[in-house]
Amino acid sequence: MKALLHYIQAYPGEIPFEEFLPDPDSAWHISAEAKIGTAGDEGSDLFVFSICSDQWIAEQLRNGPIAITRTIVCKDFNVGNITSILEFIVAQCQGRDWDEIAYKLNHYMQWEFEDFKKP
Repeated sequence: MKALLHYIQAYPGEIPFEEFLPDPDSAWHISAEAKIGTAGDEGSDLFVFSICSDQWIAEQLRNGPIAITRTIVCKDFNVGNITSILEFIVAQCQGRDWDEIAYKLNHYMQWEFEDFKKP
């Protein structure tokens, strides 16, 4: 079974991607979400992640060590490049069923059902 990236967008409450135009030399961070499902199926689940500049990482390191998960680090904010890396990640996460795929994707982005327990 293969996964498919349906779309990405800024997390609700964040500035929309089309309006997010940070200075290339500045430190920036934005939260985002992706809708991912299986190929041939219209349904999808939500995955949340962060996108930040290398300058933002450097700024955070001035205060000491940091721990980062579920984050894409970029030199500049380019939706095409961000989409490409997400499509690459999604293509690598294949499985027998959706739960196996979502578990793999959850290493890169927080799955909306990460802590959901089936009855």
